[in-house]
Amino acid sequence: MDFIRNRLFICFRRKRRSGGHQQPMKEPTITLQIGGVTVILKNGDITKESVDAIVNTTNKTLDLQSGVSEAILKAAGSSVKDECKKLGSQANDGIVVTGGGQLQCLYIVHMVGPTTAPLITAAVEKTLRICDHRNIATVAFPAIGTGKAGIDPQVAIKAIFDGMDNYFLTNMASNLKIITIVTFDTTVYDSFAAVFDECLQTYSGSSMVSVQSNSSNQSISPLVYPLGTLPFYPTVQIDGITVMLKQGDITKVGVDAIVNSTNKTMDMNYGASGAILEAAGSSVKNECKMLGSQPHDGVVVTGGGRLQCLYIMHMVGPKTVPFITAAVEKILEKCDQLNIATVAFPAIGTGNAGIDPRVAINAIFDGMENYLQTNTASNLKTITIVAFDTNVHDCFATVFDECLEMSSGSSMGTGARNSTNQISTISLQDLPQNWTPMNDQEYLDFTLQVGSAEYNKVADDFKTSCQNIVVKVIQIERIQNCKLWQSYSVRKETVDRKYPNGENEKILYHGTSRKTADKVKKLGFNRSFFGKNAARYGNGTYFAKNAKYSCDDKYSRPSNQGYKYIFRARVITGKMCLGKPSMKEPSPVDAYKDRTNLCDCAVDNTSNPSVFVIFCDDGAYPEYLITFKK
Repeated sequence: MDFIRNRLFICFRRKRRSGGHQQPMKEPTITLQIGGVTVILKNGDITKESVDAIVNTTNKTLDLQSGVSEAILKAAGSSVKDECKKLGSQANDGIVVTGGGQLQCLYIVHMVGPTTAPLITAAVEKTLRICDHRNIATVAFPAIGTGKAGIDPQVAIKAIFDGMDNYFLTNMASNLKIITIVTFDTTVYDSFAAVFDECLQTYSGSSMVSVQSNSSNQSISPLVYPLGTLPFYPTVQIDGITVMLKQGDITKVGVDAIVNSTNKTMDMNYGASGAILEAAGSSVKNECKMLGSQPHDGVVVTGGGRLQCLYIMHMVGPKTVPFITAAVEKILEKCDQLNIATVAFPAIGTGNAGIDPRVAINAIFDGMENYLQTNTASNLKTITIVAFDTNVHDCFATVFDECLEMSSGSSMGTGARNSTNQISTISLQDLPQNWTPMNDQEYLDFTLQVGSAEYNKVADDFKTSCQNIVVKVIQIERIQNCKLWQSYSVRKETVDRKYPNGENEKILYHGTSRKTADKVKKLGFNRSFFGKNAARYGNGTYFAKNAKYSCDDKYSRPSNQGYKYIFRARVITGKMCLGKPSMKEPSPVDAYKDRTNLCDCAVDNTSNPSVFVIFCDDGAYPEYLITFKK
């Protein structure tokens, strides 16, 4: 298994007591980490999992009436069955998404059940890409391939791991946090667990540190293995986006979208473009024929065909430096329109156009800068530039190294490219002074002491903001989430630089349910959680100037005990525009000057706003969660 050589594993191995009769016991969960993502093995009922997404292996018509798939559809209810009927018949490798219905998840990812190990690996990769595309952080997989397909369980779990490893090698900025593999059959569980143990035994020279098990019938021992490091790729940061250089075959890169530099008729049969079309297959070629001839600066999108991507972005190959810069800007704009997080570019301009590679890479950088500086709400996370030719790669790498040397005096490292083509290192934002020490933790949920100055301030402001509604505050939690705070701070600094004299941040309120509140505390204001209650001013996350608005049961739905939940949040409001029902992003600040320079939020009234809508998930920070009763 290649993943053993490429990852730092933190594995928890089962230990059964030696000697004597062993009482029947519940199979333990086994945990490892792959590239910072926690992978958990457990035996049980996948329909009981509380995650963002559950994976359903099914048939082409999405109506399999046996095994785990039958259990998932039955538990999900009629709404999911109806969605599946509307989606219709799928291809052999089809993967589609529906809502979660009555399950404790936001989505169900339905995959046509793979019947061989390579197909399992490809299906897992594609599923993880879809998860990232929808900002999913937690996903549960069944024991793929071990049912009707009849694949040996040890072969199946190794294929599942290979799919994870392939994906995370090229998607280090993934949103995924936890992957749970849920077996239903104890024999399959034991086979899967043996592969976990095999990993441990392969590298059994490390020291062991005992930890307490959740069960009195077993103990768990964690082992930490330094299994090598990821390959080094020259990497820079441009306005918070990771830009990575690789040498190789762009058709093998696992990303949301691959860029194809082609001719006007989109049928170039040589170079990188020829390789992309050949690997993508006839379905993509047919799409290109249907789209017809394009202008000299044309950019169009097709599906990914047989490639490991969701989309292929076909652009008419630019012949000059200014056209390269403009083409890159246009591609990134198209990426954001499609909510794409990862994209791979070829070495634009270095082939048929004959542009010097050093000139070409700087033009590519310029296009990225031009777009990202005026589109601070971009969904992009990683941009990969793939050079096939060694000489081109080496020239590109020299420019990357020059950027890095400007920042640190070293030829290795990560830097951030700014508008003057210089590199400056990114420093982590200082954490708030009122935070409780976290002892190297990434997350801490701290309950404020009743009667403390901080508690009184938050409670009094909340009660005042509720106006004529009488409320009783039950509890106030301070949310200390390092990752969310740093993302929020970076975006706020960007807006502050654009509008140095503006009031760019407001303290606002957001009502929610207990279930969603738990997700927001860990993952932030993810837009996929919202939109159920209001979309009058756009399809984003809503905040209110006055807590009275958020107190409505429509927004802060009471629990069975009558408890209600409202976040007091820091929100980047910056430049504001008037919201509209179908709005997916804010309006431009000045459409006549620059349509890509967008406002930071939409509001109900630009003169005296009381409702604010943001369209980027790091544009707000959930500072306090207030539990109360009316």
